[in-house]
Amino acid sequence: MNHYSPYLSTSSIHAEYTAINNIKQKLNKKIINKQDIRGALSLYVFKLYKDGSFGHSFPCDNCIKNIKKQLKIQNIYYSINNSQLGYFRN
Repeated sequence: MNHYSPYLSTSSIHAEYTAINNIKQKLNKKIINKQDIRGALSLYVFKLYKDGSFGHSFPCDNCIKNIKKQLKIQNIYYSINNSQLGYFRN
């Protein structure tokens, strides 16, 4: 989940970054086994507005670099609008 606060002067932490960090923490604590997830991970990124509609959520360049570097996630799915999904193979 993207963490955004309208009260802070900084921007937000991207949802992709949070998801990768959560998986890395579980790997470090041995909650999940690295061998079990190699090549088995897909990332789903959706922007959901308060009115329930979907917005464009293609990961930024920094998130894509982090996804490649940290976990080697290959399949990335993202929302474009209410009727379209996008797909990116890393």
